[in-house]
Amino acid sequence: MIGAIWKPWFVRRPGQLVRRVWRGLVVRPAGPVVVRLPWRVGLEVDPRETIGRAIWTTGIYDLAVSEALWRLTRPGDTVVDAGANIGYMTGLLAVRAGTAGRVLAFEPHPAVCERLRGNVARLSVHPNAAPVEVRQTGLSREAATATLLAGAAEAANDGLAYIGSGDGIAIRTERLDDVVGDGTVGVLKLDVEGHEPAVLAGAARLLGRRGIRCVVFEDHTGPGSQVMRVFAAAGYRVYALGWRMRGPVLADPNGPPVCRPYEAPNYLAVTDPVDTEAVMRRPAWELFG
Repeated sequence: MIGAIWKPWFVRRPGQLVRRVWRGLVVRPAGPVVVRLPWRVGLEVDPRETIGRAIWTTGIYDLAVSEALWRLTRPGDTVVDAGANIGYMTGLLAVRAGTAGRVLAFEPHPAVCERLRGNVARLSVHPNAAPVEVRQTGLSREAATATLLAGAAEAANDGLAYIGSGDGIAIRTERLDDVVGDGTVGVLKLDVEGHEPAVLAGAARLLGRRGIRCVVFEDHTGPGSQVMRVFAAAGYRVYALGWRMRGPVLADPNGPPVCRPYEAPNYLAVTDPVDTEAVMRRPAWELFG
């Protein structure tokens, strides 16, 4: 029992523990509910889905990634959420970038994008949130059309769909190089169900001039993957992301895994390792305030 509650999201937010206990005693809602997140905005989630259930019960999702985005995003940054889903990370990025910043949120799935737009609208109550541009497109190696495939798992996982070939949903794709142009990106959150190499191919100019300061990305292959090779060739330093009770963990990606067995392996690629380590190795959970 102690192990179940000895988690940062409960220790730092005791009220969330009370809500967790109460919600364990009641029937799970049969539809969407709005959950208040640590950065003081509401997010509509569906507790019947995997991501929605995690946020409804703990008030947080993907702790190490959330903390990394919170720490690494600077006021005034242009930030990109590639694979924005229902907008959990989008809202976090908007609050951190502030009114002088800008968020580009890419979500090609029509139904999921509609939910994303609703959650972006909820950001209007936050006085310091950056404007968010929702783009119902996918990022890829070229501006074209593509097919979004959705299997049985999607219904339980908030739009777990991927770009592939076959019968699916016709979508448009864009190149990040074209969208950003001569600008820069402070933080790119990249979670596109295996399409990451194509997204980076469409950002070759940005990477070549190191116009993206930090990239937080999911990679199930890990060391030696195509994504890792792209970052190495562009001169980025890559870390594995994890967490312990006292704060986030940066580790050698070639070492033992630092993520929990139930978590997807996430990594951080940066242009300035010295600054990144100074920011990420402060012993605390800053996103909880």
